Amino acid sequence: MGWRTTSSYYEGAANFPFPELEFLGYTGLDHKPLLLTLEKTETPKQRPFRFDKRLLDIPNFKNHVKNGWNKEIVGQREQIMDQVRTCRQEMAYLKHKSNMNSRSRIKQLQAALNKAISSMVRSERQLIPSIHRSLTRAYNDEENYW
Repeated sequence: MGWRTTSSYYEGAANFPFPELEFLGYTGLDHKPLLLTLEKTETPKQRPFRFDKRLLDIPNFKNHVKNGWNKEIVGQREQIMDQVRTCRQEMAYLKHKSNMNSRSRIKQLQAALNKAISSMVRSERQLIPSIHRSLTRAYNDEENYW
């Protein structure tokens, strides 16, 4: 008997756009059973947390970590995983607020350095050493990040 495709197959695909199929282990049979999970929406995958040691250079970093750790969650008992989550959220907020994206800083500083080098105005050319130091710091930040 061959495979049939019907309109109900296509309607089902529209209703469940994110199916997952998993092969289970052998259970004494001569084949592996399949587990089909049908979800209406894709479950968001959370990126793994990686501590950015550049955060240590931010003033009052320890206070931010303590605030995140001690933050109360309304309507829930405090559990260790809740404390870890709120602490992580506080560090992510602090990182975002501190504009630690060294890649964008490198682009901005490289453009400023190129402008200063090609400038005929003496006051702009005098900025070259300062821009160069800032660019070196941004490259060091990028290296520390990785």
